[in-house]
Amino acid sequence: MNKKLILAHRGWTKTNQENTVKACFEGLSSNTLDGIEIDLTITRDNEIILFHDDNCKRLLDLDKNINSIDYDIIKNIPLKNDIGIIGKKYNNKNYVCKINDFINLLENINLFEKTINIEFKYSKFDKNKIKILVDKSINLLKKYNKNIFFTSFNSEIVNYLVKNYKENKIGQIIDTEKELNKILNENKKVDILILNKNISNELFKKVKEKNYILGIYTINNYLFNSSDSENSDFDKKKLLNKDIDIFIVDKI
Repeated sequence: MNKKLILAHRGWTKTNQENTVKACFEGLSSNTLDGIEIDLTITRDNEIILFHDDNCKRLLDLDKNINSIDYDIIKNIPLKNDIGIIGKKYNNKNYVCKINDFINLLENINLFEKTINIEFKYSKFDKNKIKILVDKSINLLKKYNKNIFFTSFNSEIVNYLVKNYKENKIGQIIDTEKELNKILNENKKVDILILNKNISNELFKKVKEKNYILGIYTINNYLFNSSDSENSDFDKKKLLNKDIDIFIVDKI
């Protein structure tokens, strides 16, 4: 990375629900942000969609696993206005975004130069589904691959990316210090480590010593000035003084 990146978590969710076309547009159009982070997953009938949760209850009020239903079941259900992100409530009618909707958005942004972190959000270890999810997504997005890096919590997905798409920037998302220590004791296989912000600074330093690109998720209030308000700008000076390369942020 040539500079520190500030990426909006699940798109810019100030006025529109996460992972929607409008949230992505606002994040990619912002002068404050360097890009966005979005989640891609796969339905039972192999549609690639932008969706974070395994279960549809929080976002769609449907008690079903997103990977176990067809896209037709959800395509006409509006995303809830109260989706439980830090008490935020919306007044917009938005729907689950398909990857083709997202690509159409990119096609309509002139001189596209923003960075996109695509997180493959699939908690199962079905190798056939992983292959479809990853292959189809990367093929559809190949025009923009220089702007994209791919990450996942799922080690099976990361291994598949490393084996088949090493020309792309690839990252592992890590939630615990135990998991991070295990990875630091192995041979380096990815470019980027995206860490839970609560992992210790000492381990952050070890990540940098091993020449990984270091990211943290998700930063909330500390991004803002002490006179925090909904219209506050990022306290960039505070951010840029930290030895971290990628900041995945919420501004709600």
